[in-house]
Amino acid sequence: MKKTSTARPFLVLLSGALWICAAINLSAQTYNYSEDYSGITQLAQSGVTGAGVTQALLNNDCAPVAAANGLSYLYGLAPAAFAANPDTYTAVSDLITDMQTSSDATDKVAGTTGANALSGLQAYLSPTGANPAPYVFSTTTQITDPTVSSLGAALSANQAVQLGILWESFDANNVATGPYKGGGGHFVSLTGMNLTDSGGNITGSITVLDPWGNNSLNGDDGKAGVSALTLTLQVFTTTIGSATVIGVSYPSPGAANPQDTTTPDGTGPSMYGRGAFNNGYIEIADIECVPEPTTMSLLLLPFGAGALRMLRRNRAA
Repeated sequence: MKKTSTARPFLVLLSGALWICAAINLSAQTYNYSEDYSGITQLAQSGVTGAGVTQALLNNDCAPVAAANGLSYLYGLAPAAFAANPDTYTAVSDLITDMQTSSDATDKVAGTTGANALSGLQAYLSPTGANPAPYVFSTTTQITDPTVSSLGAALSANQAVQLGILWESFDANNVATGPYKGGGGHFVSLTGMNLTDSGGNITGSITVLDPWGNNSLNGDDGKAGVSALTLTLQVFTTTIGSATVIGVSYPSPGAANPQDTTTPDGTGPSMYGRGAFNNGYIEIADIECVPEPTTMSLLLLPFGAGALRMLRRNRAA
């Protein structure tokens, strides 16, 4: 009995100590993931050509281009999941149509809405779409105000993630001071993250494949560069309205960085920020995935078996 009475306090203290340690460990969690987009063409906004393609459209087609880059990454993992390779500007043109991407020359609001980015991608991959892909699971999740854990889970599972970033300005304490949800935005592909979440205080950086590309400051934008550009964005926690969101800080615009030169004097606002804003926050994340290769082969087995039966019937005939 004495042994029992002395053991209980020890076990209580031990369990309490373990609980405290667990709480300490959970209070600071690191998310370090990356995806390799080097094997794709890395399409850029400036690369689309053809009838009806205007400079204004090229300035605003970031959502379909980012989606094509994400799908191209998935194609490298499971080509059989697609009807055709999406790593082409033909795919971007189809996505522009499906996403109802507009130019400032034809519409009061240029670009692609978050809702159209999702519905257009689903239309593109649907059985009647330009690239019917029944095994690309584009129930495409669209997450509003995504968390670090949701983005980390997607990257760790080799899923394609496009981020919709709305421009914003912040003070020294990362408090929003600009007209959020009113200053425009940008779509990019998330390719990596090295973030620490300490009790809701997020710090670190993410890497993105920016479809704006490394365009020249000489002449009109989008004509010189046809390759997307990998950028490192600093990340912090901020509050927009009543929501705690992930804020991002783009590289400062300058001679070495892309600019929007659509104004006659070539001094338009940088696409790395809307007007004076060089920061933003992640408003939405579109996520797509394909089956693992082993699962893909199992999914295709019924089709292979059906083909064999047809072949045997023909031979028998």
